Amino acid sequence: MDKDIRGRVTERMLKEALYQLMKRKPLHKITVRELCKEARVSRPTFYSHYHDIYELVTEYEWEKMLELGLADYVGEMSDSVSRCQLGEKVMLALIKHVDENGDIYKNFFENDNRYYLEIALRDILKKVTESPMANQLWPTPLEANCFVSYHCAGVFNALQNWMKMGAEKECAAEEYARIVGRFMIRNDTLTDS
Repeated sequence: MDKDIRGRVTERMLKEALYQLMKRKPLHKITVRELCKEARVSRPTFYSHYHDIYELVTEYEWEKMLELGLADYVGEMSDSVSRCQLGEKVMLALIKHVDENGDIYKNFFENDNRYYLEIALRDILKKVTESPMANQLWPTPLEANCFVSYHCAGVFNALQNWMKMGAEKECAAEEYARIVGRFMIRNDTLTDS
């Protein structure tokens, strides 16, 4: 049990160190050596928990998304909640998360760092689509994967556009989420031909 607690403390220290470093410099310039120095852990300790910095970033982002309850939104799919409303709720949660962590996401949205966030976002959406409720939304795993790839790119670019607006936003977060949410999940009023 002590080992589990120690392991969780070490992982929390590494995530906090990563967060602090990403406030100061681009992700692609952060080395495992300086991450370990910032966290006050050895390199072997880092590698006993993570394969590389990307794995740490993905886990960090997944935890942040879990805090937002995004995985739970799939469970809200019912007759009373349209897919469009669900897309809006997810987008608004993401926008607020990006706004609250602007220093980090500014770093992620730079061209050299896009890759890390896009992969983390795709991994998160993929985990959401693997839930039992998601099986009712997509007839095949291939369709679920196509949905994730397509929507991940759209969500990522919509968030990037939101960040580019800076302080002079063209609309409120709720309005932007409503607009983007309409495209995140197909409109219930559309029918297949």
